[in-house]
Amino acid sequence: MRKVFALLFILTIFLLLILISKVSLTGIGSEGKEYKIEIKDLSKNITVLEKEVIEEERVVIAFINSVEDKPVYEIYKIKDGCFLLESIVYQAPYAGYIYSQEVPLTKTITLIPDINETYEKISFLYGWVGNHTLYICSSSKYFEVDESKDSVRVIGEAIPLHKYIENGDIVEIRIERSN
Repeated sequence: MRKVFALLFILTIFLLLILISKVSLTGIGSEGKEYKIEIKDLSKNITVLEKEVIEEERVVIAFINSVEDKPVYEIYKIKDGCFLLESIVYQAPYAGYIYSQEVPLTKTITLIPDINETYEKISFLYGWVGNHTLYICSSSKYFEVDESKDSVRVIGEAIPLHKYIENGDIVEIRIERSN
């Protein structure tokens, strides 16, 4: 009888370990949630790329402002299955941003912090000048400013959209739960 109880105890411990490992991999609450970003060319009605991301990762859309020919970086956080626009870093001071809170990072680089706008999808026209690049940033440090060169470097996996999208096409970036 003791052997039966010992076996049941061992089996229970084993099942608990499996359950605990699954919880730690998938996360409790919002952390650990896995998503799939889908990049579509709406002009051709095709999905051009899918990427796996997790909750709290950053997605940065970098492009050249067509008016001033200067770089802009929109910084989104994956939050509760949506894109949370956290901030914008730009070198195009007359681009027409309507946010009142601006923080100069250098003489020509400005940060607009704490935007906190949520989007289920992001859409834009892939233009000739824009040269849009999508970055998937896993690290807590996702960009750095080089004051000596007066430039911004995004730290993450770069996905140059010119490889997938033609000039003049409409791009849509969606997010959906993958597990």
